[in-house]
Amino acid sequence: MSRHHEWWKLVLLRARQCFWRESDQIYEALDTNNRSIRVLELSAGGWDSDISAKLTQVSLDAAPEYEALSYTWGNPKDRRSITVNGRRIKVTAHLDAALRHLRFEDRPRTLWVDALCINQTDLDERERQVRLMRQIYSSARKVLAWLGEASSDSDLAIELLQKKQYAKILEKGSAESVAFEKLCSRPYWTRMWILQELAANPKQCAIGCGTRWVEFDDVHTAFRSLRVQYKGSDHAHKAVMLSVYARSRLLNLFDLWQSTVLFAASDDRDKIYALLSLMKDTDNSAIAPDYGITVEELQRRFTEHMVTTQNSLRVIEGNRLPEERQAQSWLPLLHRHVMGTQERDPHGNFTFGGDVRISADGGFWKMETNFYHDRKVLGVKGVVIDVVKYATPRFRSDNDLLQPCREPGTSSLTVAQSSFLRAAETACIDTPGITKDHDFDPKHGLLRCLFCDFQNEISPFETARNPAGSKMLHLFDVLVGEVEVPPEFEPETPPRKRVELYCKPLLQKLFEANQDRCFFITAKGYMGLGPADVQNGDSLCILYGSGKPFILRRAQRGQWRLQGDGFVYGIMKGQLFHNTWKDRSGKYRDVLRLPDVEFKLC
Repeated sequence: MSRHHEWWKLVLLRARQCFWRESDQIYEALDTNNRSIRVLELSAGGWDSDISAKLTQVSLDAAPEYEALSYTWGNPKDRRSITVNGRRIKVTAHLDAALRHLRFEDRPRTLWVDALCINQTDLDERERQVRLMRQIYSSARKVLAWLGEASSDSDLAIELLQKKQYAKILEKGSAESVAFEKLCSRPYWTRMWILQELAANPKQCAIGCGTRWVEFDDVHTAFRSLRVQYKGSDHAHKAVMLSVYARSRLLNLFDLWQSTVLFAASDDRDKIYALLSLMKDTDNSAIAPDYGITVEELQRRFTEHMVTTQNSLRVIEGNRLPEERQAQSWLPLLHRHVMGTQERDPHGNFTFGGDVRISADGGFWKMETNFYHDRKVLGVKGVVIDVVKYATPRFRSDNDLLQPCREPGTSSLTVAQSSFLRAAETACIDTPGITKDHDFDPKHGLLRCLFCDFQNEISPFETARNPAGSKMLHLFDVLVGEVEVPPEFEPETPPRKRVELYCKPLLQKLFEANQDRCFFITAKGYMGLGPADVQNGDSLCILYGSGKPFILRRAQRGQWRLQGDGFVYGIMKGQLFHNTWKDRSGKYRDVLRLPDVEFKLC
């Protein structure tokens, strides 16, 4: 997590705490026996008049009449004063603007607004109200999803949706296309909580910007009609489509979690709690909201539930960055996907829990896990495959492969050239479980690793597959120094810069796959793409219950730290545990047998 992100969360927390201190006196305790909530009666008034409202306690069992507001807080430091129950309190400028846009001039309007209708200082109440959130929105006469104040072209975007003029959205550069993209790029669409707010009552939901509104069904129809043709903002498209799909509450919890991991919440606990109403009932009851526990404790509970119910370790996969160090190395990542961009189906969609192409453990080994020391240590059965002998620096930019190699005696080589020479050396090593006959091509293997090429991991050696195309293969030959840049290309440019410019299409493609990862080779000749922090002496391991291999690092007291997952050329379909293999002399060897180890991850 970036320092800027941490700073912004602290600012928001302080602003909320300040608001809660001011507003605490406006609340009376809710009746806990009859699904009680508060509604906000917004007094009539003109645009410039002060906002005045009162809170009233009602029971959902009595079918009260109200509209539920779905909105985003906005800048937590920019606040305005309003009157609630006769007392002056401060709310964010964004909420102030929303209330002014929604206020009637001639009559009161009854709303449910989370920031005002829940006493945020009362953690018990907050937890109870979170459990009721789906019912609060589904019982509302209307859900008002307000994106913010109007802009110069927001009315045009709303009109496009109302008139179903979807073809104009696809006219790149047109006023209509720009207006629609700007509407879909508003901060509202990045909020975690909107997923359940939109899903709860879609037939009685309107999307608004300024004073213009369009029915949610019209927005859904637009995205459904545009399908893969629309290449714009992903958050709006995902929020709308996921909220529709989640109505059934049949989504696999892993898929649901990964589909929403890039949505934002001011409290990291809400990255899980905001999903409660979208989960299956069995998941919902197991992960009840509890704001009295830390984020880390919730992560531990979430991991235990996922491991137990899904019989899988996918929850602990992912690339773990050293600057985002967590209390325990195995805690699930809350702000990044556990899969890379290459783990997609042919249509470019993440395959998530349904991915059957990747099974490094072969699928035959029983997952065994234990939790120790108040869930702070996770014990997992698996095997050590080998020890890392060579690792590149972390790839932080698309030209890092052309940086000088840091190893002694190789300063004249680039990282790409050094990696290629190391990969070529593995052709002379009998790597256990991998047949290295005339079909083995170390250059092809290196390219597959740098591409993190899950797509072709069906028969890695038997058939020479092409993960890039002939043009990219030519560029790769140039990159590793086997072929010169054509003399007519940028002849006046310095040599290394010429290579960078000539190979730019390949370098950019590679960086999409290997960003923040390291290429590595082990002592026995396995090569792969590992997490951000791989060092010589780290162990390449397979943990039973995960589809991917992991890099682990020894810690104190016989424990291990999980560095992250990776791709290893030739073993991603369980070949180490399924196939006989042929050594360089042509002799067939039995399937690899390795001793089981319980890795205690700290």
